[in-house]
Amino acid sequence: MVRSSDADGWQLHEQHVRTLAVNILAGSLSASYMIGNLLYRYVTDVPDFTQAIADDRTRIPTAVEESLRFEAPVTFLFRSALEDTEIGGCPVRQGDHVMMGIASANRDDAVYPHGGEFRLDRESPPEHLAFGAGPHLCLGNHLTRMVGKVVLEEMLDLFPPGSLELAPGYEWHCVAHPLEYGPESLDVVASGAS
Repeated sequence: MVRSSDADGWQLHEQHVRTLAVNILAGSLSASYMIGNLLYRYVTDVPDFTQAIADDRTRIPTAVEESLRFEAPVTFLFRSALEDTEIGGCPVRQGDHVMMGIASANRDDAVYPHGGEFRLDRESPPEHLAFGAGPHLCLGNHLTRMVGKVVLEEMLDLFPPGSLELAPGYEWHCVAHPLEYGPESLDVVASGAS
């Protein structure tokens, strides 16, 4: 893709190539944070998460979507306005930079009833913004969703509910980046292990 060109010789600009490289790295980090969020919830079983998906594995896709909505691994996106507009009554001029709060939008009670709660009983909820929207939709969204599903399925097969616990003294610390959300590390032990 980096070396491709069209019939007129047009190629991606160096800035776009750099952006693609950053997106590949950032995309893998986002998937890692999503997995960390899911596994923390799995180990701590809050709120009855692990038992609920163990009892009904068809809830796994909902669990992944709810994690992406409620614990979006990327919390903000930045955009530049292409034309004068208005957002929530606030004028935005062409060229202005706008910061979109994904975490806030994904918890909007007007869109998601009980938006501030992680729930496995959401039926056909509106699409969340964890992967952006429109022409800026993350290309890796299908892969990330699949990874989340496979991780939960494998965890259920390998570590039944209650067989893992947080390591003694473990404290959850968010990654040290203001635009991302997930555990910096996740230290766990299998029950009965020393």
